Amino acid sequence: MRARKHPRPGDELRVGSRVRYRMPGGAYPATVVEDLGDLGVNGRRLVMIQPSSEYAEGPFMWPAEELLVGDDEDETPGSGARKCLPDVHSNGIRVGSRVLYQTPVVSYEAEVIEDRGNVGWNGRHLYRIRSFDDYEDARITVEVPATALTVVE
Repeated sequence: MRARKHPRPGDELRVGSRVRYRMPGGAYPATVVEDLGDLGVNGRRLVMIQPSSEYAEGPFMWPAEELLVGDDEDETPGSGARKCLPDVHSNGIRVGSRVLYQTPVVSYEAEVIEDRGNVGWNGRHLYRIRSFDDYEDARITVEVPATALTVVE
């Protein structure tokens, strides 16, 4: 088989390459675990990537030309060296923060376990929180908007 005359974006990816993929909230690190070839629409090259997040459930398919090569945390696609979204927002909440979540019936303390980004209705910033409880099985995990949380000192 002949080599391509004009290389396509993503042709430099190999199994084991460290990449970043774009999702709402920023560019996230992952590793290429399988090259599926030109299986996409109109011969688009697809690869299987394994996100580096501890909350990822497993590998998934992603178009090779949409991946950023390398592990640079300060780059996002299409903009040179523009910074990703900061991990601390104006309300001071970050992953690991203790927060107070107020519902109409009860309020409870919880820990922020994931910053979901601006993926809520009308671009609301969401956080995944887990309540504190003596019994692991009794803990509650919910996604709530940043406006509903207050940082506990």
